[in-house]
Amino acid sequence: MVFPAQGIIIRHNDTLERDAANSHIVLSRLYRIPEFETWMKTKFGHLSNTTITAGVGQDNAKGITFDGTYIWVVLRTSPVQILKIDRFTNTIIATIVGGLGQNLGRGITFDGIYIWVILDTSPVQILKIDRFTNTIISSIIGGVGQNIGKDLVFDGTYLWAALYTIPAQILKIDPNTDTIVATVTGAAGQDQAIALTFDGAYIWVSLSITPSQIIKIDPITNTIVATIVAGAGQNFAYGLTFDGTYIWATLGVSPVQILKIDPVTNTIVATIAGGSGQNQGRYITFDGTYIWAPLLTSPTQILKIDPINNSIVETITAAVGEDNGHDVAFDGTYIWVGLDMVPAKIIKRFVYIPQGHSHNAQIDLTINGSDTTWNNQPVALTEIFGTTRRRTKVNLSNMNQVRLIVNVGVTGAAGSNISAQYSSDQATWFYLNGSSGPTVNIDSIGLKISSYTNIASAAKTDIFLRLVGANGNGTADPILGLITLQFR
Repeated sequence: MVFPAQGIIIRHNDTLERDAANSHIVLSRLYRIPEFETWMKTKFGHLSNTTITAGVGQDNAKGITFDGTYIWVVLRTSPVQILKIDRFTNTIIATIVGGLGQNLGRGITFDGIYIWVILDTSPVQILKIDRFTNTIISSIIGGVGQNIGKDLVFDGTYLWAALYTIPAQILKIDPNTDTIVATVTGAAGQDQAIALTFDGAYIWVSLSITPSQIIKIDPITNTIVATIVAGAGQNFAYGLTFDGTYIWATLGVSPVQILKIDPVTNTIVATIAGGSGQNQGRYITFDGTYIWAPLLTSPTQILKIDPINNSIVETITAAVGEDNGHDVAFDGTYIWVGLDMVPAKIIKRFVYIPQGHSHNAQIDLTINGSDTTWNNQPVALTEIFGTTRRRTKVNLSNMNQVRLIVNVGVTGAAGSNISAQYSSDQATWFYLNGSSGPTVNIDSIGLKISSYTNIASAAKTDIFLRLVGANGNGTADPILGLITLQFR
């Protein structure tokens, strides 16, 4: 293959080409050459972009998430429908249909065990789904005045639900008992919660009002500890995500605006404005390097944002008839966008590894090398084995993803788990992916392997590492053998 403008020639050696595609090991100069993308799609069919069209009556994709294996999409239908998609065959392999009164799907998330869906109903309903049997196994119904669900997020222990009420309400839910354990209510003028994210320490909520507000909640005290008020014209906050350092918020205005928020100073530090025709931001995600923001346009546009330079570096425009991008998820290789149209469509777009990054290198970091008993693992988040002696230091400058592997010899309490955290000073700790993982449950015997998850951008340096556990019962004594973190 010849790229004359760049003075680069790739000779047609099938083995070399195949290895390059499978491991993503290509000269870094190629990553930003448009002709190279075309060549890759032609040469390697598995990298091609795809659009999945739902069936008759499967309309209006509202929420999308990834469970490490499958893509899940919730539809705003009556009754609600949840689609399970095989990301390799690009097919809908299961459809879960809600029961009587379980209508109008909106948000969806994954807690490491179950899929959760929130409904745009009055009162609100939150459905708990077994992803192996593809069945709804529980329904949590809000109380009087707890109406109109919009979004969900999991903080590693609790599920949080945003309600589009006046004033806004945010529900804290115990995913083990399926009960609402606390309600955080906005002050006067803090109305219409629409999106959530978790930064490893706080819950962040966007309020779709004029001007926009983003509120910061302490998940321990269940109180609002800060409010960020946007400027004039910065109205109708929508999606939120956390990149490991900053909070990002999209606005439902024309042209779209994306706010960059410092979670330490609680201030807006940058605003990115879309160009002509780049209107109406919706939900948003972070792939470990870039921010991705679909727009409610016809056809939909997906903005790729550099979080360091605070600029839109690429706009992906969908085909004619692929309209109204609403939510977005990243599976480690592809961006998936749910389209709010009839019938629903889900578009899949290949994400190139940025220049200077490669997934071929791998670090295997052993944290525990032999059988060790954790006596009376507590309920609260606690450093593994109740000691700091298994902390270590590692440089993750060239790493993008991480997974956790734990060999369980004797089980812990139901729902007990192990997670990985990082720190720059051993005083303040964050989850390695900036959210709640990587995490594995230790309530069954055997080798437990998390899915690969993106490393928070702030962790891509020389950092301290530790393991933590949660959800013990204070009496169970899990025995853990080899524990490894794999980075790539």
